[in-house]
Amino acid sequence: MNKIVKKAFTFPLSWAVLMFLTLVFTALLFAFFYSKWQTIDQLQARLQRLQERQKVISVLRSKEEGFQKELESTDHFYLYHQLESYIPLEEEIRSLETLSDYVKQDRNLEQRLRFLTGSANRIVFQEENIRKEGDLQETEEMQKNPIEIDLGDLKELLARTEGAPTAQGSGGKPQIIIKNFTLERKSSLEKETYLMQMHLIKREKLKK
Repeated sequence: MNKIVKKAFTFPLSWAVLMFLTLVFTALLFAFFYSKWQTIDQLQARLQRLQERQKVISVLRSKEEGFQKELESTDHFYLYHQLESYIPLEEEIRSLETLSDYVKQDRNLEQRLRFLTGSANRIVFQEENIRKEGDLQETEEMQKNPIEIDLGDLKELLARTEGAPTAQGSGGKPQIIIKNFTLERKSSLEKETYLMQMHLIKREKLKK
């Protein structure tokens, strides 16, 4: 009788231990695979970030190579050819020259024509703060005095400064950054004009 009683209590106890061990093993297995899945997700996310970073680096490197290639064919005298040689208010000059006989009799008109055709109303840059690094050179170009222009001149000068394809002879442009730009409206009953002055930064590759 005693043996039967012992067996009756021993069987449920062994089953409970087995169930407990099974649950513990299942929990450990789940935790193991969950940590693995989490690690894989983290690695995939890290890999994706690396791929995106490589794409950005590749684009920047391509732009840098293109920039270096453009600088190799720059015209050192670009500002002289495109800005300093530019003649503003040509339409007004032609009008006054057409009336030359009348202009000679009017002192104000004669002074106006002399001003427009002379060097006083031409862009002249003064080089300052020249910096060199390797074969690259950066120069600050300060416009000595403001010049009088109209809206047509303003559009053309900005196009030449930016090296726009529409600008006449805009090839060989160095990198030009507008550091400072002032435009002051000049009161006139006859025509709307402006006083313009620029401070530029020119970057170019020195030729060996």
